Amino acid sequence: RILGSYFAPIVLVLDDIQWADISSLDILDHLVSDVQNPNPLMIIGCFRSNEVDENSILYNRIQTLHGKSKKGVFQLTEIELQNCNLDSVNKIVMSLMGIDDESQTRDLAEVCFKRTLGNPFFLIEFMRMLDAEGFIQFNLGLLKWVWDASKIKNATMSTDNAVDLLKSRMRKLSDDVQLLLQYAACLGSSFSVAILDYVWSEHAMKRSGGENGDVPTMLNSVQDFQLVERCGSEELRWVHDKVQEAALSLSELVTPAFQFSLGMCLYNGLGSKEIEKQLFDVADLVNKGVHDSGRIDVAVLNLRAAKKARKMTALQSAAKYAAYGIKQLPEDKWTLQRQLTLQFYSLGAEMEYALGNIPKAEEYIGIILERDEIAPMETLLLRKMKAQILATAHLRWNEACDYGLVILKDIGYKFAWNRGLIPIQMLVAIRNLAKRVKKLSVEDVQSMNFIQNKNQMAVIDILKMMKHLTYSANDLPLCFLCVCKVIEMTLDHGISLGSADCFATFGGVLMFLYKDHAAASHVCDLAFAFQKRSGRRYIADTMHGSWAFVLVHMKPLHEGLHLTMEGYTQGLRDGDPLDSTNCLINRFVLLPYMMGRSLNSIIEKFPKIAPQLEESGITNNILTLKVWWQMMVNLRLPPSEAAKKLEGEEFRRSEETAESNMYVGNVNLALGELLVFFGEHEDRAKRLLGEEKGKTYSELVQGYPPHGIETFHRGITWFAMAQKTGKRAYKSRAIKIRKEIAKWVEKGNPNAKDYDLLLSAEEAVLNKKYDKADECYKKAMVQAGRIGHL
Repeated sequence: RILGSYFAPIVLVLDDIQWADISSLDILDHLVSDVQNPNPLMIIGCFRSNEVDENSILYNRIQTLHGKSKKGVFQLTEIELQNCNLDSVNKIVMSLMGIDDESQTRDLAEVCFKRTLGNPFFLIEFMRMLDAEGFIQFNLGLLKWVWDASKIKNATMSTDNAVDLLKSRMRKLSDDVQLLLQYAACLGSSFSVAILDYVWSEHAMKRSGGENGDVPTMLNSVQDFQLVERCGSEELRWVHDKVQEAALSLSELVTPAFQFSLGMCLYNGLGSKEIEKQLFDVADLVNKGVHDSGRIDVAVLNLRAAKKARKMTALQSAAKYAAYGIKQLPEDKWTLQRQLTLQFYSLGAEMEYALGNIPKAEEYIGIILERDEIAPMETLLLRKMKAQILATAHLRWNEACDYGLVILKDIGYKFAWNRGLIPIQMLVAIRNLAKRVKKLSVEDVQSMNFIQNKNQMAVIDILKMMKHLTYSANDLPLCFLCVCKVIEMTLDHGISLGSADCFATFGGVLMFLYKDHAAASHVCDLAFAFQKRSGRRYIADTMHGSWAFVLVHMKPLHEGLHLTMEGYTQGLRDGDPLDSTNCLINRFVLLPYMMGRSLNSIIEKFPKIAPQLEESGITNNILTLKVWWQMMVNLRLPPSEAAKKLEGEEFRRSEETAESNMYVGNVNLALGELLVFFGEHEDRAKRLLGEEKGKTYSELVQGYPPHGIETFHRGITWFAMAQKTGKRAYKSRAIKIRKEIAKWVEKGNPNAKDYDLLLSAEEAVLNKKYDKADECYKKAMVQAGRIGHL
């Protein structure tokens, strides 16, 4: 975005993306899906279609991008480049030979086209071969190129592809240089002159018993042949991967056994710094040739490679090296190599889970967790992973919560008196902590130490996970108790990565359980102070908790646009899909609707954010967008029976079976909005007294931003029904809501003043005080306009 604001448009051209790993493709996906980038960006990705099939990660990512492009996130164009036709080949030949007359080179071009099928790289190599072999010559007497097309045709009958052509060129070099080329090809797409010199002296010469040749001199001849090029003072790279392929197949030398021997020579002989630089190439060489299991040295090599790949977020490579290493563990691995085995299975499970290969991750996790002799703290990461898989992959939320309690018990943390008493324990904890937290100042936070005890850090990590699991499982008492436990540990032992977001959530608890606005605001200030101390990690959680449950009741809605946007972008950087998408929905769906933005301006953003929500896999948030999307689409329709139903292209209520409080609350809110705006107050009242009784959005999703507008519109319905029927029950409900909203205003909620004034106008009409009604109505309009909610 920064570069684009200075240089626009930006065009990125990336070659050979068939070799890109998942992390690299994720970056490209994020760049093209960035709805907040106002600057023009074009990304051109080139790949070989013959190396990409339905099982490749690139193929699947292209299909995903096609789906996003259909929803208007960006434009995607695929251009399949064919080989050059005969006319194009002729023009290339003319250009290479400096000839202007097409007819002069036609016969030569026809031979070139037949031999290369118009492949540009193959064509250039073929022309080089013709020049080197003397089939085309520059006649100094005539000052022009001369050739015999029929002679060339007969002499090149056996040339099948670029690799064969390159091999024939390479065989013109000396035997030593050919051998050097094969060694260089084993070292990867680029290689160090020093490393090549080492393997030449320590491997090649020892195998042959010959004298040590001069590697720099031989490399000069290779460069003269235009097979390699410099990429630094001491680094060379192949000019094309087909050249490396040709060198590898130059003779029968490069067998799996040869590659294993060469890899072990490098592993055992190079220093630690050199090994670290060449680690992946060395591991790949060894893995290509090793067949026997039980090679601990090979296992250790793969563990190093897997850890390095994980650090680079090359998750697929890390999983591959972990799998290779596991194969090398001995049969009695748990007896002889317990720690190494535990590291391999833990790392393998972590990478497979991150890649979405849930069955493989569960296989690795199961192998470790069935070992009774392994201490709970050693398997903490895997147990946490198992709980998350139960919840997010299998949607067994309650089972995941119960398993979380088991984890806490196994690591020695006494969490609750017993499961049935958790609501009481929660209320006691909230009351006691509220007193302590009110006495804590921002200055106190700035002087607090960080928790150093590993057991305490582990407990907080599990409690933080449990906070999310229990919220999604609709177990609010257990959720709030987890929050209280983290706050208690923070006050008693020091700051952790869970302190900031749990303080933010605790502010929400004080807000809607005790209606204590002052205490909630103070706790949010503490949350941001903790966030400042612990860095930007998990900031999305803190931002979302502070805004959605506290600040939305105390600050103008437009201030939330910046906060939620910052939470969303930082959540993406942290790899926090839950809180980043929570912030995304607040920023682009809930807040604009509550602020009265036009439906068209809101809806036009939905195709751009929908793919990001779908990729997150957070079911509640995906359904929230679909429900609100369909509601707003229907609100643009003329009043009709079909428009009042939550059915359409974006969402079909009749086909959805979800049961979470968030989902049911959103559906009830959406149906209510449709009925209210279409003037169907009688139908709205029937729903509120019937299937929606006790299940309004405000009751199911307490304190969340739309709670305000949903309550206000319920009040409108009750006043309308009281006016229509004269029934005291409707009037009583209407006045109760008006008084509730008036209390919000008294507590300092700037977003409820227009609600209060408009409901006061309705009450005045009901009491036949029309002048007062007119005055309140006008004030409501002025207030709504003043805060931008008209």
